[in-house]
Amino acid sequence: MRQKYSYLIVLIMSFAFLVSANSVSAAELVFKVVPNPAADDSATIVEVRLDPQSKNLNVVEGVIKFQGEAADKLSVAIETGGSALTLWTSAPQYSSTEKAVRFAGGVPGGFNQESLLLRLRLASPSAGTASVSWIGGTAYLNDGQGTKENIFAKSTNISFSPSDSAAPSSEPLDKAAPNFQYIDIGRDASVYEGKYFVSFSATDDLSGIARYTVKEGDEITEVSDGAYVFKDQNRRQSLTITAYDQAGNSRVTEVPARTPRLLYVIILLLVIGIGLFILFHVFRKKNKK
Repeated sequence: MRQKYSYLIVLIMSFAFLVSANSVSAAELVFKVVPNPAADDSATIVEVRLDPQSKNLNVVEGVIKFQGEAADKLSVAIETGGSALTLWTSAPQYSSTEKAVRFAGGVPGGFNQESLLLRLRLASPSAGTASVSWIGGTAYLNDGQGTKENIFAKSTNISFSPSDSAAPSSEPLDKAAPNFQYIDIGRDASVYEGKYFVSFSATDDLSGIARYTVKEGDEITEVSDGAYVFKDQNRRQSLTITAYDQAGNSRVTEVPARTPRLLYVIILLLVIGIGLFILFHVFRKKNKK
């Protein structure tokens, strides 16, 4: 009988060791409550942060669930300003039916230190408690092979009292326009069938980038991945690129049309001709003297 108990104890300890080892090696997701910078806004700010445990991750996808008596009428606003994820294949969205936030995003080159994924602004008209839990998701290593990395997370409880359970202010906290980081024109045989394209990126420190639009001629195209293929490959028309943040602020920049190479040649010949004409007259005047 004692031998059976010994085997059972060893089995339990082995299982506990495996679970512990797995949680240590997995990336760790943390829900961190931070102070609300707005004096007239009673919302609770929760940062969703991920520690890759020194591994280099370039994609994170998952689901965050809200439960509890205060979750029934929970108001959830999402901000991605300052996120380590700069490209969103599925931007974070809250479903009041599921009481959950789903998202999927990535970053070229990856990240290997604890970083912000997104922020949640939570408010509830009902006093009580709501739990915030990670119920599923995956990270991927930046190894070119799409290797999956497990994510370990602990739930956190948020308490709402009658004094702070009012709906958050309808006035947007983010009133600043996004800033463009770069705009590059390229052409590569390995992408976009070798056609000319423009790549661009803008950042927004608070609410995050929502979308881009590109106007070429009279046609406007909505862009989500920061790249646009020129419809006119001769690039005879300028492009107008507009970046919008989640709060509705926008910034506009323009990519000028390409000056035709023949025009450059004509201008160069004109400059040379004018220069020779001036030199000829100067030389002629000197000879007359």
